Amino acid sequence: MNLTYVSWPSELTDAFSELAGKILDKEIGIDIYKTEQIKSLTGAPKKHHYRNLYKHDSKWNNLIPKNYIAIFDKHLAPVIKTISEIKIFTFDNYSSLPLHVDIGRHCVINFPIKINKEQKLLVLNREMQEGEIDLYIDSKADGTWNEKRNQKLESLGADLVEREMKQCAILNTKVWHTVINKTADERIQIAFEPHRDYYYKDIVNLFNENGWV
Repeated sequence: MNLTYVSWPSELTDAFSELAGKILDKEIGIDIYKTEQIKSLTGAPKKHHYRNLYKHDSKWNNLIPKNYIAIFDKHLAPVIKTISEIKIFTFDNYSSLPLHVDIGRHCVINFPIKINKEQKLLVLNREMQEGEIDLYIDSKADGTWNEKRNQKLESLGADLVEREMKQCAILNTKVWHTVINKTADERIQIAFEPHRDYYYKDIVNLFNENGWV
């Protein structure tokens, strides 16, 4: 529940993996365009970085070689209309995303580039109950979320389950989820962000129609 694995054509999977490797190795010069500070497990400041691959208004980044774009356009044609942005996320080592619910988007499609087994994704394994999102929004607004987060995390108990990120997956971001990285390795993935009027079940159904789930 709340996470659905995706089986894309191998040509598409290989193309994204190869492109990401060349960008991270600086063979293709797509620079970081945004950096945000995130929770550190060591006390030292940690960050995550974004590199833009695609935006709905301006299409593919013009630094991406045309042979990759041809593969992406070929396979993503049935779903690209739903996608607002495609980005490479790099999370620093020893950094985590605390328990949260996304305020804007309803879901995301995450494609792992470099994620090891010790870097954990925990996702709610039930439907959100009435008032849970309001609790998050209200306590974020009044500055009490840090205190309430630990209480909420404890109350979730077995409802918060670990899900492997061994392959591409659609994540429902309108439920409780968290990422824990207690390792010395970076955590790298490509994120496909649907437009905000597409819900988790919409994307799952669309991918299912194309034989990808």
